[in-house]
Amino acid sequence: MSGRSLTGHAEWMVVGLAIAATGTACAQTGAVYYVAEGARVTDLTRIRDCDRRVETGPIRFRDPAASSTFHAVAAGDVTLKCATGRVTVRVRPIHRLEIEGPAELAPQSVAVLAVRAYDRDGHDLLLGDSPTWSVEGGDVVGRCNHMLGRCPSAASVRVRSPASGAVEVTVQVAGATARRRIPVESSPLR
Repeated sequence: MSGRSLTGHAEWMVVGLAIAATGTACAQTGAVYYVAEGARVTDLTRIRDCDRRVETGPIRFRDPAASSTFHAVAAGDVTLKCATGRVTVRVRPIHRLEIEGPAELAPQSVAVLAVRAYDRDGHDLLLGDSPTWSVEGGDVVGRCNHMLGRCPSAASVRVRSPASGAVEVTVQVAGATARRRIPVESSPLR
C-alpha cells in the first residue's frame, strides 16, 4: 500500500453506486414525485423520456422539446406518459420547512446545512433549485447543486462559522420561510 488514503475514492464509488441505483430506478414504471408548489425543478432524471407537452395541470415545462426543467405552478397531480411507463408528479403546498445541520458549529469551521420541506401528510417534498439562503454571522462558501461528494442535495448550502457567537440562517422556498440560530462552540479555558 502506498500510504495514500482511499477514503475519497471510496466515497466517490458510493456516490457512483447511488447514481447508478437511481438510474436503474428510473426505468421503473409508476414512479411518484412529491414536489413543493412554486419549486423550479431541473433535470429530473425520470422524466427525460416522458411526453412533456403539458398544457394544463400543476406543472409547466420551460422548453418541452429540449429540457425536463419545470415549474410547479399550482397544487395538483399530473401523470406523464414515458417510454418506460408512467410518472406521476404530485405538487403540494409546503406545510413544514426545516433547516437541518449540526446543533453547534466549531469555531471557523465549514458545515453543510440542508432544507427539508414536507406537505401536511408528511411527504418529503422535492424543492429543485428554489431555496434562497441568507446567513448572518457566517459566510456562504458554496452552493451544493453540483457537489455530490460534499452536499446531500441542491437544497443544501455550505456555511463557514465565525470564531465565536452564532450563525443565523434563513431559507425561503416557494413563499415559506425557516430560520435557525446555530451557536458556535465556546473554546475551552486553557
